Amino acid sequence: QRIKSKLYKWNGKEFVELQEFATNGAKDVDFVTIENVGSFLAFSCHHDKQSFDTPSLVYVWDSINGLFVYYQTLPTTGAQKLHFFNANQETYLAVANQFDGTGNGMTNSMVFRWNGTHFDQRAFQEIPTQGAHDLHPFVIGCHVFLVAANSFDGRSHNIMSKVYRLESDSFVEHAEIQTRGAVAVEPFTIRSEHFLAVINSHDELTGSANTASVIYKIDGPNFVPFQEIMTKKGSYAHFFTLQNGCKALAVSNETAKPKIYKWTFVSLKKACCM
Repeated sequence: QRIKSKLYKWNGKEFVELQEFATNGAKDVDFVTIENVGSFLAFSCHHDKQSFDTPSLVYVWDSINGLFVYYQTLPTTGAQKLHFFNANQETYLAVANQFDGTGNGMTNSMVFRWNGTHFDQRAFQEIPTQGAHDLHPFVIGCHVFLVAANSFDGRSHNIMSKVYRLESDSFVEHAEIQTRGAVAVEPFTIRSEHFLAVINSHDELTGSANTASVIYKIDGPNFVPFQEIMTKKGSYAHFFTLQNGCKALAVSNETAKPKIYKWTFVSLKKACCM
């Protein structure tokens, strides 16, 4: 039986439930509006209690009924995080596949492209990954990148995650980053400086989930370690700007309280715990 995912709507005072979705082990959701087409929600489905060979789901907004309705499935296996993005006036959906249908983490993550009526079932490109938890796009200038957060290669969590750059009509390898059970990445920009936060979840050398996640400063083709943030089985990060202009990074931990770090003009400092 599918466990329901839920959509909540702001009513002016609080979020109230608007709609339920039948999903299979949903791990992530993202939203996009495609001009002159409509607005879509995509859910990454990880496991249907029988197999990781579980399609992810796309819904489209029905303005008449004021609800999202089923639109299509996408062939994914053990899907984790997903992200819509635009490049060269095209709309794409990147999905990190953690496992194949048999539970093997040495598999391909997927980039799907909108063809005018739907996202092609045949992937625009398959990206070789190792137990991937994230496949995150970001843009610097006119260049589009994808970061594959690799978590486990079947032997070790201390492996390379990879950055890909869109060249012509395909992504090519751009850089490698040493990671320790990487489960999430978050690109962000402060003034004209570009950064990439990599959330690590397991250090093979110490055998501990208490490990340093790393913020890299992007310097041309190089990803230079800028700052470490201690995490306890870290799981997610999100960069945001408050109304007063304060810039902050929220980091969630599976075995400890989440933390928020604020920018102090030279680095990120812990602002508060939640």
